Amino acid sequence: MVFHLQTSYAEQRDDHLCPASSCGNIPNVSYPFRLPTDPPNCWKKRYELSCENNNCSTVLNLYSGKYHVRAIDYDNYTIRLADVNIDKANCFTVPLYSLAAYNFIDESPYSGSFFLNDNGKTLDNISLSEVIIFIKCENPVESPLYVPTDPCINSSSAASTTLSKEEYYSYVKVGGTNTLELEDSCRIELMVMITSRLQRISENSSTNISDRDIHNQLVYGFELSWLPSFAKNDKGDCHVEGSNNMVHCYSDDWRTNTPTILKIAFLVFFVVLGVFLSIGIQYLWRFRFLIKF
Repeated sequence: MVFHLQTSYAEQRDDHLCPASSCGNIPNVSYPFRLPTDPPNCWKKRYELSCENNNCSTVLNLYSGKYHVRAIDYDNYTIRLADVNIDKANCFTVPLYSLAAYNFIDESPYSGSFFLNDNGKTLDNISLSEVIIFIKCENPVESPLYVPTDPCINSSSAASTTLSKEEYYSYVKVGGTNTLELEDSCRIELMVMITSRLQRISENSSTNISDRDIHNQLVYGFELSWLPSFAKNDKGDCHVEGSNNMVHCYSDDWRTNTPTILKIAFLVFFVVLGVFLSIGIQYLWRFRFLIKF
């Protein structure tokens, strides 16, 4: 039996005891984020960032990957990240680490989308990021779904391959793929994330994508939501109310999140139910005994 209870949850914070930190291009590192130099009781350990390169770079270690923090938006509850290997001045650089939507499973501290209640009735799933796939093929591919990486992106370092540089053709495909869309003689080498297509189209009237566009997107980075930080005990689903930008969370762990009065009510109900069942069983047993004799 699962109970879904809506709660408005906010951490009890001692802002005067936990002032905001800063590192490099991020002047405000505050709830839920923290730095290793912050007091141990300040904010959440699972949202800890590191300050590197003589306090010039804010870095997030995520799923064995390492990412520069480009920005933290405390109004939209998002963080923007870029692979540490991406160099704005060098379009031949490619990401070192794979990352896709399936990495953000239940109880993950981050999400590639968030739910927005904009009309008071339904929740809209707003996508923040999408996947691009580095693909290598033994034969050239003529498809609008495949963007050649030459001459800008040098994808030879995207992942190890048994093919030498002269033997393969390198492409990038935006969005997910399946076996039907994967051309013969092609293999997936790397999956990474960029800003979602809807946001990119709104920022750029042209939807045609070139290799330099992809590099620019890798430099800009991708966004993740940190709404899960508001869930009590880091369990449950949260959404944003469009009317006031407040966060509301749903919990499916009734044992830890159900109010005490409801827990007492459940306990009383099952105790009373047990008493009635016990009386009923005794009555039926005596009735059978009387009939027999």
